[in-house]
Amino acid sequence: MVNLHRKVGGKLSSKLSEKSMVGSPIVIYQTPYRYIDRQITPEILADYYKIPLIFSSLTFLSRLCFAGLDFKLESIDGPNDDTKAGQITKALAQIKKADKGLAHIGRKKDCTTLDCVRKAALESWTYNRVLFERSQKLEEGNVYVPRLQHLPSQSFNRTPSALLGSNRYRIDPLLKGIIDDIELAEVRFYQNVDAQKEPIEIPSDQVLFIEDTSLPDNTSLLHSVASTIEFAKQARHDFRLAMKRVGVPKEVAQVDGAALAQMKSAGIDIAGGYQALVDHANDLVMSQSSNQAEVALPGIRLLYPNIPIALNPMEVEKFIEQTILNHFFARGITEQLAQAVSVSATPGKVLLDSVISGHQEVAGKPFQELWQMFLDTNGYDLLIYFDYWSWSPKDQEAEARKATTIFTSGGSLINDYRASMGLPPYTPEQLKQLFEEQNALKRGSLPGEQSAIVPPTEKHLQSAYKQFNKKKDTRQDIADSAGELAEIYESGQAYIHDLILEAIKNGDFSTLQKDIDEVRQDLLEQGRAWAKDTIPAMYIAGASQVAVPDGEPHQKAIDALVNKATSSIQEADAAIGSYVTATIARLELLQAREKLLQARGELDGEDYLTGAFEIPGKKTIDGKILGLAPYAALLALTSARDAHMEGTRNAILEQGDSDLAQISAEIQPNTCESCREWAGKTISLTGKDPNYPTLDDAMESEIFHVNCIHYLIPISSPTGAKQMQQASQKQFNFNPNHDELGRFAESPGGRREGGRRELSLKDSSTLKNIKAFDEAKWKEHWIGPKDLMFSEIAKEQKFDALPKLISEDEAYKLIDSGGVELYRGTAKGFAEQLKSGDLFPGKGAYGSGIYCAEGHSAAKELAESYKSTGTGEYEGELMHMVLSPDANIVDWKDAYFEAIRYEQDKVEKNSIEERLFSDVGRYAAIKGYDAIRVDKSETFGDTNFIVVLNRGKLHVVK
Repeated sequence: MVNLHRKVGGKLSSKLSEKSMVGSPIVIYQTPYRYIDRQITPEILADYYKIPLIFSSLTFLSRLCFAGLDFKLESIDGPNDDTKAGQITKALAQIKKADKGLAHIGRKKDCTTLDCVRKAALESWTYNRVLFERSQKLEEGNVYVPRLQHLPSQSFNRTPSALLGSNRYRIDPLLKGIIDDIELAEVRFYQNVDAQKEPIEIPSDQVLFIEDTSLPDNTSLLHSVASTIEFAKQARHDFRLAMKRVGVPKEVAQVDGAALAQMKSAGIDIAGGYQALVDHANDLVMSQSSNQAEVALPGIRLLYPNIPIALNPMEVEKFIEQTILNHFFARGITEQLAQAVSVSATPGKVLLDSVISGHQEVAGKPFQELWQMFLDTNGYDLLIYFDYWSWSPKDQEAEARKATTIFTSGGSLINDYRASMGLPPYTPEQLKQLFEEQNALKRGSLPGEQSAIVPPTEKHLQSAYKQFNKKKDTRQDIADSAGELAEIYESGQAYIHDLILEAIKNGDFSTLQKDIDEVRQDLLEQGRAWAKDTIPAMYIAGASQVAVPDGEPHQKAIDALVNKATSSIQEADAAIGSYVTATIARLELLQAREKLLQARGELDGEDYLTGAFEIPGKKTIDGKILGLAPYAALLALTSARDAHMEGTRNAILEQGDSDLAQISAEIQPNTCESCREWAGKTISLTGKDPNYPTLDDAMESEIFHVNCIHYLIPISSPTGAKQMQQASQKQFNFNPNHDELGRFAESPGGRREGGRRELSLKDSSTLKNIKAFDEAKWKEHWIGPKDLMFSEIAKEQKFDALPKLISEDEAYKLIDSGGVELYRGTAKGFAEQLKSGDLFPGKGAYGSGIYCAEGHSAAKELAESYKSTGTGEYEGELMHMVLSPDANIVDWKDAYFEAIRYEQDKVEKNSIEERLFSDVGRYAAIKGYDAIRVDKSETFGDTNFIVVLNRGKLHVVK
């Protein structure tokens, strides 16, 4: 990451304008006639804390944001300045000592900075006004240390009577003791210490006042949800009332005239007559007793009416509670942003971190500045910042994977890796032995012996090929290395943006060039460091496929690659310089035109740079302008790939046994035509073997283009090359006799084969129905989420049959007998449609169908992340399913390549058939397959996907 810092002590302070200000930061709002609004008082906000949901939510949010903090110090001249180590040690000891008795909060003395920050956060969320009284104390060694005492915000609830009714004073609408004095242009603070006396004034220069200026005027986090809290109270009242009325319905007594007539006809006389029955009915209703109901006289009927409820009050209450929780934790925003950022990563945590860091900035920065003042007062040339503890524990397994990844790519030494894994270091003798053993394994012979290369059999080659695929993905290795540089420049660009925006707000550009030059220098140094670390590591990783590189030729090659990457990084620096110079000139010109024209409302400085801010980094061949961060990513990816490939090439040529190599065979849906043509081919690096195309031929066809991460795989002999080519074709290519055999080519990846019904489009109704699509239906197909062409295939293949509903025990019996366990996260309405409605084949990157995660724990966790978060029919549901043991499953790679070849060789261009076969899911369904398996190596995930084509092969747990 970019280590950027600011200088204090006036070195970056802006020049103040000599013109006096005429506006006011605090105003009295006038409301229209008959405007009615409920007054929210400090007492009401304080009472809200007595509500369990509010108390638990804000208390937990406080612990989440402020689990702990550490003081971090560095030199004012930057973290690389090691001349201030003594100062840092001394100052840190004094700060920790003073921090033990920093503040007095409530009845507790000796509160720390962390206690102050937590208290400030809670009061900021409640009132958006936090007050501490501060002083200084001279302690041993002539050190001035700060002292604080918390002043409860609620105690600033009364205005002194002498200030009432004067236009000179503007009273805070919530805390009446905070008053803006217009004449003196200052804020005055009056605390209500004794209700029998006038509030006392706290001197302004002794008050540490905190207010979140990013919030709208006269509101706070709790204040803004007050109406919802009141609504929740009303919902609770309505719920109790409904329980009383519905749970215990009132008796209704009726005198039954028909029964009276029958008794009279039968000669039965009731003592007291009709009035006696009425009086008895009244007694029953007033008593409301089931015992008396048993003695109801003939002619009286008791009713217990059923009161219908249009809306369940409990659901209303739960909805309101969820709304309040979403408000406090910004859940709705983070979920929407998470979907926009990525569907495969876990950005939810990152976005929650951003919410937390915002709270840390508001509540913690004033205390950070307090300790900065301590350093300045006591003569330290140091900067301080708070390092907040992470709210989530470290993932030990992820840390171990990261250390292994860095080591296997050549990014760390063996002893560094062993230390990170908690293992003792190797001795020099052990390192020497390890070096010799590794080279022996690469050569296929012991040290000192002549290399004896035996051409492997096809069986051995397929086994080796599978083992190679199980190793760390080289593409991911290259991408990870490139991501480090991209992250550096993305952070640098954001910081430059903030510097320019701050200069616009201050109206002072005198130091902007100098400040940005410091950032440029920092970026340049980190870019050079990245090149010096990453390029050799990638070169070694590529060469180590043959043998660990050693000697001057390799060092010269590495130096040349590092210099090339460094030159490109310097080009990026020059692009920043040109952009900044032009930007400053433009801003100064605008400033001359009536101070950025803000007085006339023609230009707002913040709007000028917010939004899609991006420093242009490079102009591509086709004329597109790449931003600085994307250009850095492109540069890093290409440089890392070139280093890896050059290492492999040089190591192969150094061995001298063969100059053959294979181009990595991976192909993705967005792979370009050149890469599709050359992927998996064997080449001769020097043209020594006439049976194979040369590396120059491949380069001329632009396979190794910018942003391409195909790489070279060494092959030890011509015979091995031929067999490796055959092995790779069995993995990636196609069976030339497809039409006769009616099936896909063999693949090392296992799949079930059984009886399949392949559609013959000439004789089927599918093609006819699709050709009959009108314009509206085609529009629905292309724009909507449902694949209408797949629906036609499913009807004819009978893939739209309903799934079988089974119990949990039946599911595990099916799994034991060979069924594939699946999980799917979706909305309740979609889940019901899958079980009993029309088939809905969704579109996806790996073909149309029903997407499920394969397996148990990891699959269940992945499916959970795809569950809907709505209510009603959009309420989330996790479906547990089993794919029938007799289902025909095809590997996605096989289906993808077969569909491409079939489309190229058998289908007329721009025809309906071409549209039909352009999707892997549709193609596999036509061939009679029930499902497609997408290996996790294709998605870089933790579990395989299953794209279900035949719904009738699904068993869904009830």
